[in-house]
Amino acid sequence: HCVMENIMTEPEPPFTEEVLPYCTTKYDFVSHVCRLLAAAAKGKSQRLVYSLPKETSAEELQSAAEKLLPLDELHRTSGHAAGGAPRPRLRGPLIQDPCFVEAYKSFVRDVVRPNLGDEALLFEHSPNLRIHLAGEKSLTAPHQDRDHHHSHAEVNFWVPLTRCRGAASLWAESMPGKGDFHSFDVDPGQAVRFYGNQCLHFTKDNHTDCSRLSFDFRCVRLRDFQQSGIPEPGSASSARWNVFSYYDVMGPDGSVLGGLNDWASRIAPLLPAAGQQDKAPQAHQGGYQQQSPTAQAAARSRSPSEEHLGRCEATWGSVREARRQCARCGWIANREQLVKVLCFQDSTGCTQPWVAENPDSTKPWGLGCRICHWAVGRTNPSSTDAWPSRSAFTEFTYGPNMPGLLCKPLLRHGNHALRQSATPKVRGQDQVSELILEKDLGHAAAVLAVSEGADASRFSEELAARAALPPRTSEAALE
Repeated sequence: HCVMENIMTEPEPPFTEEVLPYCTTKYDFVSHVCRLLAAAAKGKSQRLVYSLPKETSAEELQSAAEKLLPLDELHRTSGHAAGGAPRPRLRGPLIQDPCFVEAYKSFVRDVVRPNLGDEALLFEHSPNLRIHLAGEKSLTAPHQDRDHHHSHAEVNFWVPLTRCRGAASLWAESMPGKGDFHSFDVDPGQAVRFYGNQCLHFTKDNHTDCSRLSFDFRCVRLRDFQQSGIPEPGSASSARWNVFSYYDVMGPDGSVLGGLNDWASRIAPLLPAAGQQDKAPQAHQGGYQQQSPTAQAAARSRSPSEEHLGRCEATWGSVREARRQCARCGWIANREQLVKVLCFQDSTGCTQPWVAENPDSTKPWGLGCRICHWAVGRTNPSSTDAWPSRSAFTEFTYGPNMPGLLCKPLLRHGNHALRQSATPKVRGQDQVSELILEKDLGHAAAVLAVSEGADASRFSEELAARAALPPRTSEAALE
């Protein structure tokens, strides 16, 4: 049994968002990428070459790199805007380029390691280079890294190679479930640390006139390794995220380990004994901080739907584009269909939608979960730990700042997504669940409490007092 407090404790660093300044002269990633782009241009038919010709001197490559357009104008020579020229793909050459690799490892050693507060760590062997050309559609759908079964102990580092603003950047919420989506507005020399494992993040259509280049990687502190779920080095596992393949290991002296013998002699003795590990964050951990009374007092009544639709149509040029770019417009257009899907069965056997707009008209528009909103602050009636914690869904703040209405998180919150009810695959003797999404156990527990618990009769009464509820509909009428 547990009682949720009004304000939960925020996640502690390094599982929080932070901007890390670094010296672009010492870590000149931009020049390394420009040099590789120049080398790629020497290939036949603009195809990428994976090793630089031995006869090509560094001076020649540097000269060629200097003749390239700035990286944020890469769309002028690549992609559809450049007459169909192939889009540069540099991940292979990037990790095979000794100059970049040296700068990358030095960056992890001297910038990342002190920030994480651990002398030894695991870090991604091949950083991910992202190229989002001006005029391109979104590259990354809204997701959390845990959707792809990454370890909850991972911390993400995002390093821009161009000036990043608005649609030409990555978007994320600052804490798991908070829903305060914002772009990383940073320049070269400013890396961003964020908790991509449980913070929803995505890109928007790049409608700016600037291309965005960046690279990113994930790290795990050694103190979190034993709770990370990452297989021990040398163990038989079909997992993708393995030490000495997906991850490299940096020891306390700043050098990168060579293999299992180094792990046994230099890392294994440093692992904490059972029961002495720091507690790494688990799924759904983290909190939501309510608005201050001052901010609430300053709020004004939000605009009616028709007024909002008209304003967005004028802003985006058409109703269709407004629905694509604005979550509220998307909700208004699809509300009738969504309330038939995002629902639950109450104690009388009737089907009700759990999704609703913020009932407080003095607060900004947002969507939320009526069940979880009701459950937060109440005692968990079951013997399990699963119970809703404060989030965008409990506070009716889901939707603002999104690039249109994102339906996947809504489906996942209500446990309606197909992959949440799928059966794990079997590969050899191992059960593989790489295509399965975790259920939202807190929402499920609240639904169970409402439909079967002693407080079920109070649910509709309390919510009806706060806002007008949609009419209760029989399940047969929805089929």
